[in-house]
Amino acid sequence: MFLQLHPIISILSYITIGWLIFFTFLKILQITYGQVLLDFLNSISVHIQLFSLNWSTTQLNAPLKRLSTRFDRFWHHWYRVGNTIVILLVPLALLSLIYNLFILLSQRSTNNAIITPIVPGVNFPTSHLAYLILSFIFSAIIHEAGHAICFLNLNRRINEVGIHMFFIFPSAYVNINAEDLKRIAHGMKLRVFTAGVWHNIVLSLVIYLLMPLTPYALMPLYHYSTKELYINNIPKESLLHGSVKVGDRVLAVGDCTVTDANSYFQCIDITWNQPNSYCLPIGFKDCVDTTQNIRACIEHEQLFHMKPCANSSTCGAMDKKCTSLAPSRMFNLILESHGNDYKGKEELPFIGTAQELWDSFSTSHYRARWSWIQSVDLHYFFMTLQNFIIAVSLGLAMLNMLPIGGLDGHFIMTSLLHLAVTHHYPAMPVERQEALRDSIYSHISLGSTILLGVNLLISFYFIIAK
Repeated sequence: MFLQLHPIISILSYITIGWLIFFTFLKILQITYGQVLLDFLNSISVHIQLFSLNWSTTQLNAPLKRLSTRFDRFWHHWYRVGNTIVILLVPLALLSLIYNLFILLSQRSTNNAIITPIVPGVNFPTSHLAYLILSFIFSAIIHEAGHAICFLNLNRRINEVGIHMFFIFPSAYVNINAEDLKRIAHGMKLRVFTAGVWHNIVLSLVIYLLMPLTPYALMPLYHYSTKELYINNIPKESLLHGSVKVGDRVLAVGDCTVTDANSYFQCIDITWNQPNSYCLPIGFKDCVDTTQNIRACIEHEQLFHMKPCANSSTCGAMDKKCTSLAPSRMFNLILESHGNDYKGKEELPFIGTAQELWDSFSTSHYRARWSWIQSVDLHYFFMTLQNFIIAVSLGLAMLNMLPIGGLDGHFIMTSLLHLAVTHHYPAMPVERQEALRDSIYSHISLGSTILLGVNLLISFYFIIAK
């Protein structure tokens, strides 16, 4: 467990040290320049505290206002439809928590769970943190733009928009005018509160629909074919590092033709289940037992001349014996290399397990048209970022539909309860209506908070314990 937690502790330690150094440096500058530094930070609307940084601006108020009035009729129907859809989805968000808890308790695993907490270094590669942060910032900006445009479309005012960073958690916000909010009807308030969730849902849907167009957008930079599989990344620790190149096409594994990732996996599986004995030197098995490294016991050139056998009598040499390679296998890769002035096939024998071969390089249907693009891997960046935006935006939408304090769901539920109680009990005194709404909301909010907390605690337990 310590080894699993160690990456988390390392990451948090580095971030904490970074914040402390930054804050100390800022204090030194403040002592040196005094009020001049504070005036400068105030002039650019930046406010810094330990582990916290906030930037706000009013410069976007006018452009957002123009956007909300230019397409006034469109926005009116847009948020009306969005309001209806989000209201219908609120019960599903609550039911999803119950379903998620059932999955966790019945399967004792987070593999099929709807909600899975991210623990860098344990169930989430730290190399993907940049994608996560970019996706969250983009999704949060689109979310807050929904609130701002909807509120401005009602001829109301916003005070400012901004970005806030607490420790490593970024967020965006819109500071709407409180007096204007009080003046609008609860039905209109509901549209404002649901606008952010609506934008996140639409964002995920739009990105999902645009993903098939990615190959066409990258066509000027990449050759793309659904029937061709290319090597697009070779890890430094790869057993084939130096033997294969980014841009090489995988044609076959043995006699099995490769056209995509599925067929490549199937070809590996077919080879894995074929006879696995070869005529090898008598001392080969002893060498493997001693070195625990099968590749150190046979020269690379010998791989091209290994003879399959059923028994030692078929080897035809006294110094050779029919020997099984188990638990490894002999995979014969057929590659097509591409260069500036050549294009040709080559045979590459590989001894190892199926997992070792699979981990030796990653593949895709893209091949860079120029060598300088190969190191950038733009298609992987865009595809990964798109997947993250879809997941993060939907997660943000679902979270903000929950009637929990501090989230949009709190305001959505209070507005819904106000409309429901006022409609069903119009003759009830205002004080009693408020008491009834508060009582209903407190029970719903408490249940939702406990349900979310239990889901997260059990998920963390399974992730850490694993």
